[in-house]
Amino acid sequence: MAGGEGTRLWPMSSGEKPKQFHSFLGELSLLQSMYALLAQSVRKERILVQVSPRLLPLVKKQLPTLSKEQIVVEPEARDTGPAFAFAAASILVRDPNAVIGFYYSDHLIQSEKAFKQTLEQSFRTAEAFPDHLVLVGVQPLYPHTGLGYMELGKSVTRSGVSAQQVKSFIEKPSRARAKRMTLSKRYLWNTGYKIAPAKHILKMLAESDALYAKHLPQLNDAIQKHNARAMASVFKKLPKCSFEYTVTEKATGLLAVESDMVWSDIGDWEAIYQTLENKREGTLQMVGRVAEHGSRNSLLVSYHRPIVAVGLANVIVVETKDGILVMAKGHSQHVKKALLKLRS
Repeated sequence: MAGGEGTRLWPMSSGEKPKQFHSFLGELSLLQSMYALLAQSVRKERILVQVSPRLLPLVKKQLPTLSKEQIVVEPEARDTGPAFAFAAASILVRDPNAVIGFYYSDHLIQSEKAFKQTLEQSFRTAEAFPDHLVLVGVQPLYPHTGLGYMELGKSVTRSGVSAQQVKSFIEKPSRARAKRMTLSKRYLWNTGYKIAPAKHILKMLAESDALYAKHLPQLNDAIQKHNARAMASVFKKLPKCSFEYTVTEKATGLLAVESDMVWSDIGDWEAIYQTLENKREGTLQMVGRVAEHGSRNSLLVSYHRPIVAVGLANVIVVETKDGILVMAKGHSQHVKKALLKLRS
């Protein structure tokens, strides 16, 4: 999945070049890194990249070896509900028995071996439990209000494959609730990676919303006939919604595969602060041309002009040629709202 815009990482991530096309702790972009990770376990021709038309040139530039068959171009960006529907329907046409793994191109993963093991375990679980949706989770490191939390239930086994049931799923909780769940040790962060048969993904969407039930057969028909105009017309009729809110949070039949991979969704600047190497509580993280005196517990990033920080605490400052972000830590989830005011 390579169609997101990553607005909470403004001003580095933008609609013209979202975060998945940037590099963070290495030379490869997040998109290139995810593709390389998947290629360790999956034949390349079975790795598909889904993207909106506007970002297609960037995908082709960063992954020049992709074949035409490996690229799924959704008609427009309409959040993860329609995106998952379009992906599942597109793959179902190719293989009616396909089991799909949804992986986001804008995450940072620093443990290749653990990722490979988790991927293989997740597919084994989905094949053993074809009437379930398999979610990949990791232990929460701190209270995060931008992620989903899954509460672990009892262990179940089928065909020699064991997994844990998900007792409840809470998407983007309040800070107080996130703190309680993190401390309880009964919850995992939801990485967003989902594995299930294509037909089960479509079934869950149809059961979640009457409009999906009405329009998914039309979408399948348009894709089978390679009718681009009909695809675009039907796609617009699908409710623009988050798959997590519309489906996952309300669903039964969820299974969790816990991973010990070092993972970050790089969803905001605070996640980057947490991810930077040698991070310690109370430290100051600086990137680029930065000078400081008496500052602490902050992230200071300069891409072009120098930053001089004096006596700052618990703030994030990011400078690029397109803009400057100055934010108190703990407010990352509000960047999108502030950007709407700027653009209006």
